[in-house]
Amino acid sequence: MFQAPEVQWLGIAPELALTATALVLLLADAFAKERLPGVVIPLIASAGLIAAGYFALEGWQAAASDGAELQLAGMIAVDGFAAFTKISLAVFGLLSVWLAREYLVHEDLEEAEYYGLVVFAVAGMMLMASAADLIVMFLALETFSIALYVLVGFRRFSLAGQESAMKYFLLGSFSSAFFLLGIAFVYGATGSTLLYSAGGADGITG
Repeated sequence: MFQAPEVQWLGIAPELALTATALVLLLADAFAKERLPGVVIPLIASAGLIAAGYFALEGWQAAASDGAELQLAGMIAVDGFAAFTKISLAVFGLLSVWLAREYLVHEDLEEAEYYGLVVFAVAGMMLMASAADLIVMFLALETFSIALYVLVGFRRFSLAGQESAMKYFLLGSFSSAFFLLGIAFVYGATGSTLLYSAGGADGITG
């Protein structure tokens, strides 16, 4: 009889909440944009960020009571540092949503894409905070980098914004290439991309 594997979701619960929130934002904008009041979209983004902060707090409490551990085949670390960073990012995400709203409305730039990109960027940053594998770290880096590239050039008709986005994209591309080269060297030397050994390190258990 098939037995489904047990998957520990706590380590990536904040990221899953933010990904679902971003998808809801885009779908709501696509199918109900004209019927939704303008404040609904930032409220949805805020709800997702608050949910992500709650899940991060749950991870902090779990790490405090049971100790830090590695999940998802040792690729995700659930510890106090990751939880604190994720809670901080959720707070900064909320500030980014509401402090920018007045400017977006004034400049006629308020679109669901802005809030979706902010949520995706925060999700990538949270994933990097808990990454215990170099490949996961690279995926997290690209997740929030691509979102930030678009946010930098969000004013589509601004030449300065387009120039800034292009320069940031080129800088990020070269940085990503060097990072991948470093991962290749580490894998060639050790045969693994995990930051911790299978038995754990520094009090982290696998």
